[in-house]
Amino acid sequence: MDSMILVISVLIIIILLIVVYLLIFQKKSKVKTPKRSVSHRAVNEINPEYITNKISKVAPSELQSVKQEFIGQRVEVRTFMNSKKASRRGDTYREVVLDYEDKPNIHILGEINMDDYEDQSWMTRGGKLLVTGVISEIHDREIVLDDLKIL
Repeated sequence: MDSMILVISVLIIIILLIVVYLLIFQKKSKVKTPKRSVSHRAVNEINPEYITNKISKVAPSELQSVKQEFIGQRVEVRTFMNSKKASRRGDTYREVVLDYEDKPNIHILGEINMDDYEDQSWMTRGGKLLVTGVISEIHDREIVLDDLKIL
């Protein structure tokens, strides 16, 4: 009887050691990369004309899923300054309307903090601007960016 209990306990210990050994090696092989937040995503240069054309062609039932494909992405867009006005967020913020490259019917909207820019010559020059931000809303011919910065 005593030898039977001893043999069973040894078998249980061996089985437990095998299970522990397998668990240790499985954890090392299945290392998951942590998910990055929106602000740390890679910056993609986008074509707003492609986005607005794609949204205008989908069925209303598919519209939300197509918008979710783009919303939350940090993007770069080449634009021209169209207009600016005071913001409701405070004295240093300005709401801006930017035209996408040579297509004045597609607008990039957002708010910029003027205190971030010591040199504000970019507001008066007629050249192209490169802006970056996170897409928060997409409308028919408008894309709204949060955390808008002019590069």
